[in-house]
Amino acid sequence: MKKITQSQTKKFDIIALANKLNSKTLLTFLVLVFISTTGIVSQNTSNPTGKASIRQASGAVAKSGSKTNYEDFFSLDTYSTNSRTNVCSPESSLLITEASSWGISRSTINDSGIPSFCLSLYDTAPKEDDIFNTTLNPLADISFNNSNLSNSSIINKVQKVMSLMKHNSYAPSSTPSSLTDNFYRAIAVAVWHYTDNLDTTNYNYQWTGADGNTYSVNNIKTWVSNGTLSAADAIWLVPQNNDRQPEVLLNDNTSSDCCPSLPSLTLSSVTPTNNNGSVKINSSNRTQFYGISSLNAVSYDGPTTIATATELPNSLPATIISNISDNGGTYIIRAFTNYDDCFYDYQITVPASTGSNCISTYASYQSDVNSVNGKNNVAGAPDGNFAEIHSSNQQLIVDFNQTFPAGTEYIITWRVRSGVNGTAYIDLSESTSSNSGFVSHPTTPQTTSNSFITTTVVSNSSFRYVAFDKGNINHTDYDLDAVEVKVCVPCEAADNTTTSTSINEGQTKTLSGSPAGGTFSIISGGGSINGSTYTPDDINTNTNVVIRYSIAADGSCAASTDDVTFTVTPVCDVVADNTTSTASITESETKTLTGSPAGGTFSIVSGGGTINGNTYTPDDINGDTSVTIRYTIAADGDCAATTDDVTFTVKVLQSVNVSSTNVTCYGLDDGTITFTFDDATSRTHLEFSLDGGANYLAQVADDSGSVTYSNIAPGTYDVWVRWGNDELPRDLGADVTISEPAEVVVDNTTATATINEGQTKTLTATPAGGTFSIVSGGGTINGNIYTPANINTNTTVKIRYTLPANGTCAAISDDVTFTVTPVCITADNTISTATITENQAKTLSGSPAGGTFSIV
Repeated sequence: MKKITQSQTKKFDIIALANKLNSKTLLTFLVLVFISTTGIVSQNTSNPTGKASIRQASGAVAKSGSKTNYEDFFSLDTYSTNSRTNVCSPESSLLITEASSWGISRSTINDSGIPSFCLSLYDTAPKEDDIFNTTLNPLADISFNNSNLSNSSIINKVQKVMSLMKHNSYAPSSTPSSLTDNFYRAIAVAVWHYTDNLDTTNYNYQWTGADGNTYSVNNIKTWVSNGTLSAADAIWLVPQNNDRQPEVLLNDNTSSDCCPSLPSLTLSSVTPTNNNGSVKINSSNRTQFYGISSLNAVSYDGPTTIATATELPNSLPATIISNISDNGGTYIIRAFTNYDDCFYDYQITVPASTGSNCISTYASYQSDVNSVNGKNNVAGAPDGNFAEIHSSNQQLIVDFNQTFPAGTEYIITWRVRSGVNGTAYIDLSESTSSNSGFVSHPTTPQTTSNSFITTTVVSNSSFRYVAFDKGNINHTDYDLDAVEVKVCVPCEAADNTTTSTSINEGQTKTLSGSPAGGTFSIISGGGSINGSTYTPDDINTNTNVVIRYSIAADGSCAASTDDVTFTVTPVCDVVADNTTSTASITESETKTLTGSPAGGTFSIVSGGGTINGNTYTPDDINGDTSVTIRYTIAADGDCAATTDDVTFTVKVLQSVNVSSTNVTCYGLDDGTITFTFDDATSRTHLEFSLDGGANYLAQVADDSGSVTYSNIAPGTYDVWVRWGNDELPRDLGADVTISEPAEVVVDNTTATATINEGQTKTLTATPAGGTFSIVSGGGTINGNIYTPANINTNTTVKIRYTLPANGTCAAISDDVTFTVTPVCITADNTISTATITENQAKTLSGSPAGGTFSIV
């Protein structure tokens, strides 16, 4: 909480007032104060109201001047910041704007909104214009008169009572305007119950809640006890006047920032012409109070608190400083909201006076009496030629050729007659007619100078004609050179009345100034002026423009100028337009990015990939991917950056590798083509084609990893792939060729020439590596030598040459047939011819072996 200095606008200190009074006045004042005070005390005693009536009824006595620590204002001269809440808890002075005998008050702290409530039954209620200060540490800065509860508990319960002010059901449907409404009285009594241990039995005030039910003080106490009411943020108010009570106020702020936007003022000054300069407030926003520095202060040295500042007038424009001297000067005006620390300082300069413009009107000869010598020399400006008023019976009347009002000064150039010593006197009379109505002037100019001097006379009446007499015969003669009326009109200072209201660069501003006849020029900020119309430049940031109104020098009046500053804001009409096509691309394609207006940049918001200039290249993806590209026109001065997004789909391509195996043997269709592929997260099936996309094979699950097509005949295959939904058919590159081995031809080259059975035959065949075998005709083979069997008739022999099976290649063979003829042998019966007896046997023999014996 801040310590408040003596108010500059309202005085509450009787000592300060007494110091201004003399002893006699002070005595009278004190008597009146005593009488008035006695009357007030008597009245309150005989007919107490509000809290006084409750004090009287409860047998309590108002406290004396010996105060408890919460009234020791001067100990609260520093901020306490250890108790801040999540909403703005202002540290500020404040003024009571509406008071009641109940100690229920309204103040500047919340723009005289919901009221605050007395925390002490035994102290005097606040009065209007009383100064209070907030504290963020009520536990340390306020004491309470209830020994049954700890101070912390009292504070908590009072905060619960405060929450009732905004309760949706229990508070009235609309906030009462009267400070003595029963709802407010019930809250006040409940507060005193906790702060002063007040027995509320006889003060059970009732009100109707928003829910239509009737409630009383007893309900409040119950809600506080059972937790129905939760402790609300509160603002604690400590009085500056030691005879006042502290107060508590519901903190209904919702933001944590006590100064979300600064107060503002528009100020203007009037250049003095005769010590009559002034400063006025023309308009304001959020400003409720203001303070004024001393003249030409280097930094603000005026009131620093709401309590010492001046309330903003209800009607603007309003003059806040007047009677500024012709020297002018600079002031700092501080604009406050309703918080001490939410302020903004403005500097305003009052230009020095530019002087005055004087026009001299010289009298001419009108008439004379008794032949004034040199009478015509009086005409015009002083030139050393003069009319002689050397006789008491002479008179010279001069004419200004126009009538001047009473109070006009005229200047007489004259001297004592040359060569004469003494005092010369002029008897003057004035008239608006040349021959009547002359009125004697009460002033009689006099001189003893023999050199021409000037005497200024203020006219006593309206005049055009002035009559000059010598007067008494004993007066010294005088010479009259000239009579001049000098009318000095204060120089009109340039007053630039152009409004300081902001415009945007697409608007113009009408310039105005007084007096008429001046010229406008641009001091800073650019733009052009045509007559009285200002047109801004094309800008990209808030630009302060200073326009000067100039009144040219006129006679003795120096040239004067007056500047007005206003802000030109840019028209931020540049809108990024991302014209990039939303058509899908595949991950192998690029996309040309386009946007308007030119000069922006592209960036990837999501979906990955890279951008080079205006070309987008997708990442290697494994599923269809939504890509968002942003086109940004950068911030330009005060014009914020503007963006536009375009989203398109990058479709995943089939990631396929192709492999194949050739036909293993000539004449077979056992080739294979294998497709290996990645799983695309956004896809389910693939289809492959072996004929350039003309026909596609059955779908394959894309998470299966691979598929092999078998029994492929030799040939060239144009392999394609597409997704199972027929999207993105594409050639997988080079054709796949299935080849087969060269045909192997077995040639049994064995000669077919006939052999006899006694011969052998050499077997031959190509290619090498095979084996020979006898298909028919008998015989044997050893290596490649064929030996016929023992035959007795021509025998056809078939010899086969066989290459064995090789893998999947079957064995192949070639047969050769030839004839084997028998070799015919003569039987030789070599049986002995010797005779045998019948009891003997004979051995039979013959050759070659193999024959058979028979009995002829």
